[in-house]
Amino acid sequence: MSGPETRDALDAMADALAAADTAVAFTGAGVSTASGVPSFRGENGVWNGAYDPGDFRIERFERDPAGFWRDRLDLHEMMYGGSVAPSEAR
Repeated sequence: MSGPETRDALDAMADALAAADTAVAFTGAGVSTASGVPSFRGENGVWNGAYDPGDFRIERFERDPAGFWRDRLDLHEMMYGGSVAPSEAR
């Protein structure tokens, strides 16, 4: 799709967004990392040493709920306890 059809579709989306009471945008990891939230799989990602993704599976929870929640709270603190702030993407 290109040309006038593209412009019409974009204008229709812009109108719908402007008229909406609320909106949600799904983005990739780049938006959150720019805000100070560590990525999971990037060069310095959470899964590249700090934590094992297998530790956050239901089987781990069933086997070791206290350990699961301890690691989950540590992960949350590591990801959001620092200097997280809105980025230019807002």
